[in-house]
Amino acid sequence: MPRKKMSSSKSKTKNVSMKKSTLMLAQEVEKDFLGMPAKLAALYRSEVAALKQQEKKLGTELKKAKADKKAAEAKQAALAKAKNTATAKKQIAAAKKASVEAGKMIKTIIAQLEQASKNGQKLAAKQTKFSQISIQLVKLDKQLSKTAHKVVKARKKAKATAPLTTVAHEENASPSFSTTHIAPMGETVETN
Repeated sequence: MPRKKMSSSKSKTKNVSMKKSTLMLAQEVEKDFLGMPAKLAALYRSEVAALKQQEKKLGTELKKAKADKKAAEAKQAALAKAKNTATAKKQIAAAKKASVEAGKMIKTIIAQLEQASKNGQKLAAKQTKFSQISIQLVKLDKQLSKTAHKVVKARKKAKATAPLTTVAHEENASPSFSTTHIAPMGETVETN
């Protein structure tokens, strides 16, 4: 009684499953690649929105700091016209200090606003760039998938019609093959 070989059928199944898993992995990586610019654009879009919120918050803080400085300067001017008593001098000093602190706060807020504005412009440019890359990548994928079928058909046709030619009556003659090259746009060019 001959034994049946089980290992060959198992290895065929194993090879087929490995090819399928490799193909599935390649398709998954391709899908991730095509989706990456859109994901990056979405991340940059959310960062731009967060920076706009921060700029709005800094704008309101700037208005408040300007109002505080103006109030401190008005109080200082009003106290300067009042009697020169010890409490008035202390109040004038406190108003000066509040005015100086408000001025420092205004400078820091303005610097923060400028930095946020610069960062917002950079992020908006990156967001636009990745949005455009995503759009162009989708268009390119569609265009290549349409032309890929034509190129494959042209290659198969070229391989089927490529004749084997030999040079006769020459010493040391070797066979030469006519090769067909496929140009990028599907045009065929024959060379010897």
